[in-house]
Amino acid sequence: MSVGWDVEWGSWVLGDLADVLGRVADILGRQQDVARIEVVPPTEGGGLPSVTVHVDGEMPKRKLRRRLLYGEDEVEFISQSTTGWTAETAGLALTVVVVGGE
Repeated sequence: MSVGWDVEWGSWVLGDLADVLGRVADILGRQQDVARIEVVPPTEGGGLPSVTVHVDGEMPKRKLRRRLLYGEDEVEFISQSTTGWTAETAGLALTVVVVGGE
């Protein structure tokens, strides 16, 4: 069963950051190796937080894309390149990028 995220973003607090990181861990898997993660709060009232996950290589990038495709949350891929991809899912904009490929 998919969990819907109905979040009203006001002033961003540490708890909001923890919530977003928890959602990313649930979506991508809590044992996933990552090089770095960046979280940016929404820039407008109804906007989505943006999360960028940096991974070490092409295979982790592909693995995460497959995991997202076959997961329980609805997903809309927004863009894709040789170095990464961006999707909207679970109330956030998620980007996965290969380290050194930015």
